[in-house]
Amino acid sequence: MEALIQDLTLTYAIKNNAIPILKEQKDVIEIVRRTVVESINHSPESGKQLSFQTNCKSYNIAIDEKWLVRILQNLIMNAIIHNPPHTNIEVGVMGNNEKLEIYVKDNGVGMKEEAIPQLFTKYFRGTNTDASPHGTGLGMSIAGQLVQLLGGLIVVNSKEKVGTTITITFKVE
Repeated sequence: MEALIQDLTLTYAIKNNAIPILKEQKDVIEIVRRTVVESINHSPESGKQLSFQTNCKSYNIAIDEKWLVRILQNLIMNAIIHNPPHTNIEVGVMGNNEKLEIYVKDNGVGMKEEAIPQLFTKYFRGTNTDASPHGTGLGMSIAGQLVQLLGGLIVVNSKEKVGTTITITFKVE
């Protein structure tokens, strides 16, 4: 119930432009790595294999750490909750001089093609959620809106019975 209230409050705040965005130079590699470790610690019995990959030791950009962590938590928890045991979930960061990409990739159940355009709609619960009572239908909507507020782009690629990759891209200024 508490999670639902928090999600509804955050959705209301986003809608009313009442979210403070405090961008500071932060090492995104460290933020993502810490979030992956926390996710592993919060769901050790999930039966999923969670890993972290990167092509750089550190990567500093101006970002609001609080909201980036919230986005990552939503994406990682969706991959954990809505996939069967033995699913591999990879969280990664790839960067160059022009852009930074953060991705969450799994080899789980995937989504039907028609579900992808609706994924960021409030209260939409994907096509593979029948077996899972978890979720409010707000997590992906919140993640998508927060990515936009941070100046990024979020893209979903998914295929049923193959898996899903969600990529967030930030331009480097």
